[in-house]
Amino acid sequence: MKNIMFRNITVLHNYHKPVISCHNSDYATISNLNYVNYTVEDAQMGGANGGYLIEMMVSYDINWSTSVKERGQTKDVLIDNIVVLGGKDVSGSISGYGPNNKTSNVKISNLKIKGQ
Repeated sequence: MKNIMFRNITVLHNYHKPVISCHNSDYATISNLNYVNYTVEDAQMGGANGGYLIEMMVSYDINWSTSVKERGQTKDVLIDNIVVLGGKDVSGSISGYGPNNKTSNVKISNLKIKGQ
């Protein structure tokens, strides 16, 4: 998958999962992934993910992976002009699966969380 754009999104109340995420649990290469112009009014992320605003990962997941042996990669990700107006403190996680199965070249710019 390539050249994917998520743009001009307003999230009124985020309760459980990350607002911006890519979970690559198989052997695909995902590239040129863009998240641009997001406004999050009430960031209430919680649950097992630790309250992440951003989560990018390459992993094996027994529920989603169709290939037991192969993992893919995620590369060339742009996260730009993200504004969190209120809610909980937020964090993020970017991870890969191994030396050939990375999440790479992630650029985060213009991220503003509760005025900072």
